[in-house]
Amino acid sequence: MLLRAPETDVEAALDAVGAVGPSGGSIRPTRGLVYRHLEAMLQESLGATGYEAARRERIAAILEVLDLVWFLGAPQSMDVAGRTALGQLEGLALVFARVHEGASPALVAGELEANGIPEVLLSTAHTRFGALPRLVFDSDGVRFVITCCPRLPAAERARCLFTGRPIEVRSLESLRSGLDPDLSPDRP
Repeated sequence: MLLRAPETDVEAALDAVGAVGPSGGSIRPTRGLVYRHLEAMLQESLGATGYEAARRERIAAILEVLDLVWFLGAPQSMDVAGRTALGQLEGLALVFARVHEGASPALVAGELEANGIPEVLLSTAHTRFGALPRLVFDSDGVRFVITCCPRLPAAERARCLFTGRPIEVRSLESLRSGLDPDLSPDRP
């Protein structure tokens, strides 16, 4: 389902499959298993070269948007969390980033819209650290969720803002150099 309709999110796909699948005693696959299976199917359908080219194109587009947020918001630092930090870009891309300090979220939202990002929503994330402002927007089929965070202690940096469970977190520069050393580290 995700291969045929990339805009579908994993939960919706799992719900749809569960609705038509056998009911008694079936085990719902994990999100990780679904993503690994999707990656294998994409590699099979695109071939190794095509798959790598598509991955490079997608990360370049994500980095371009994150660079724009960096340029407009001038944060002290930016981290990317979750699947994107691991370089896993299959399926509906949902990019979670954290900006530490910098310009006000309302100012950044207005500047993003002035630079061609339609409909930037301001919201609030109720985290373990209190209410934190967020920017939520779509760009080229990718949903970006940018959370404005205070400087987090090193022990908290690689933890989920909501549950405290460990998650993958990488700085923007580390993401850039780790996923594609050919991409320029220069910002706009």
